[in-house]
Amino acid sequence: MIEMQEKIRIKTKYCPCCGSDDVTTRYVKANVVSELIENNHISFDEIKAKWTPVDFSLPVIYCRVCVGEYEIRESDDARHDASCVSLGLLSPQQIRTIRRKHGFRSAEKFSSFLGLGAKTITQWEARRTIPNKSSVILIKIFDALGTELFKKCLQKHKNQSEISWDTMTMHRLFKECLERY
Repeated sequence: MIEMQEKIRIKTKYCPCCGSDDVTTRYVKANVVSELIENNHISFDEIKAKWTPVDFSLPVIYCRVCVGEYEIRESDDARHDASCVSLGLLSPQQIRTIRRKHGFRSAEKFSSFLGLGAKTITQWEARRTIPNKSSVILIKIFDALGTELFKKCLQKHKNQSEISWDTMTMHRLFKECLERY
């Protein structure tokens, strides 16, 4: 079981049902695997094979006018991040942190540097899509090697017309870098 420490900041200040601003916000404990089972989104066997249970803080809003508690837009963001972690991927915040740590202010420039599509990192950080495992491995290799060493290792592959970031290519690249440098 993994427990996510980071919380999505709640920006919503009105009731999604009646529009009142007489609301309070809070976080409730949730578990991404329990939600999948309760909502019958995927089979139990698929859950066991691919998903790790992850506890996360689900943002909710309580309306004093409606006398009800509701999920808000930020609830979907928290669920998205927990799903990424549950699948062994990087959350949008983790990707953003790695990008900024290595001096990339622009998600598009980071995508280009890694050999990914121009808007790929932007899409992940905005929670529009989730990264695949190969891309996560690529980002982790980049993070471990740093910009300069990764760039040196990448030069050999940049001469190809298109880089295919399959798991074997990344494993070979990482191994070559470790042996050479």
